[in-house]
Amino acid sequence: MQAITLLTLVILAGFLFKKEKSPYARLIIGSVFGIAFFSVWPFVVYYIDINNPSETALSVSYAFILVLSLLLSFLLVKIRTYKLTVAIISLSCFLIIIIASQSYENTIKNKIAIHTGYYSKTNPIKHNFNHSESKNKRFQYIYKDYSISLDNNWSKQTDKGPMFDYFQFKANGEYAAELRPKCTNKNRPALPVIIKSINNYIQIKNMKADTVCYQKDETVYACVIKSIDSDNQIKRIRWINLDTLSNTGTELDFILNNNQVYLLTEIERVINSVTIKAGNQDMNCLALTEWL
Repeated sequence: MQAITLLTLVILAGFLFKKEKSPYARLIIGSVFGIAFFSVWPFVVYYIDINNPSETALSVSYAFILVLSLLLSFLLVKIRTYKLTVAIISLSCFLIIIIASQSYENTIKNKIAIHTGYYSKTNPIKHNFNHSESKNKRFQYIYKDYSISLDNNWSKQTDKGPMFDYFQFKANGEYAAELRPKCTNKNRPALPVIIKSINNYIQIKNMKADTVCYQKDETVYACVIKSIDSDNQIKRIRWINLDTLSNTGTELDFILNNNQVYLLTEIERVINSVTIKAGNQDMNCLALTEWL
């Protein structure tokens, strides 16, 4: 649909500038509109979608880019000398920008989110784990390129296969929660795209999504997503981060059987214990949907 729309706009612009009689008009116009609507426009849509979804904002942005493309096309077609050079430069810019925007799409989207306030909320994770008690009351679990500190009440489970290690938390002999550690590599979608997908999934399950995204430190950004049922009970907590240095991510997925203070405190301690190590960016990580 996008290609058909672009082709229509290029043809209309070609007729509009027909009197200029440039033999390279269609090439120049096509390159300008290609950059605008295949490279720039998708990121504009993404920016609006993660910040303030609005049909009005989309319409205004589309009109602005259209007018800007027409104006730039008109100015380039009007150049009387070096017409072939202008056409070659326009086409070259189109190819370079298209390839770059496709190759670095996720990186660009993450940068847009970082620099437009997507992670501007306050860190909601308050409870740190106590380093002094880690030797006798906690143990370390290393998964891919990160490690976490877990209370001794967490017990490792392997019944779902070698790639699906998970933990169960039992207090007074009763099952209280489950932890599913996951990771993502550099090929994953931008973090806001993942968050939106999870929020949509939560809504499909007729639950409320409580999402807070924040900056954890200079290079790490994170989101906490809580699934809350109709009784206002938290049924699931996901913590997902983005390490901009390694372009890898961590996900801790907690399934809750109760909302006792001790359990919510332990979950925050586990999250705050995450230590990211320098790992292999191409490591084999589970897709976020595999545990849904």
